[in-house]
Amino acid sequence: MKIKKILVGMLVSISLSGAVAAPVAAVADEVSTDTEVVANQSGEVTVNEPEFNDVIDKKEFSEEQVEQLVAELAKNYPELSVEYLREGVYKQLRGDYSIGSAVTTRAAWQGITVAQMGAFLDTAIGVALGGAVGGLVAVMKKAGKHAAKTAVKSAMIKYGLIGGLIGETVIDFVLNLASPGTYLAKYWDKRDKVPNNGRINF
Repeated sequence: MKIKKILVGMLVSISLSGAVAAPVAAVADEVSTDTEVVANQSGEVTVNEPEFNDVIDKKEFSEEQVEQLVAELAKNYPELSVEYLREGVYKQLRGDYSIGSAVTTRAAWQGITVAQMGAFLDTAIGVALGGAVGGLVAVMKKAGKHAAKTAVKSAMIKYGLIGGLIGETVIDFVLNLASPGTYLAKYWDKRDKVPNNGRINF
């Protein structure tokens, strides 16, 4: 009886390994060249998608694209200096989404301003979508709704705006705004530890 169970088990595993190979090949044919398909020895298939931030090659972000994004941010955030905004763009192009140097000593314990957080979010969206030619609304429309939503969600996650505070309806709404970051930051300020104080209190 034990030998029969062992033989049946071996036959099932041999037939399953053949059944897994065909779907793996089919999955590999359907995904882009940037996507990695891995099948381990137990037959489990893993599809490793590239990070959203890797979609735009940051090395190919030209000086002109940087300046267009900075100009767009400067229109939406006149209270922040152009140098400050440019520094923020370059930090994010290097993959640095920290708030650190952007916060003054006095503001460190109070949180950052709504304008600063809005600029951080808009910068992250612009960097993810490849710039801001014609404004963020135009770039988001050109990229398509899925890519734009992914960029907005990615920006929110990078700055800790997760955990169900902002739902799909709000995200859909901000896709039509010139400054999604401003709206998201104000929305956040209304619901943080010290509501409506003009600062994001973590």
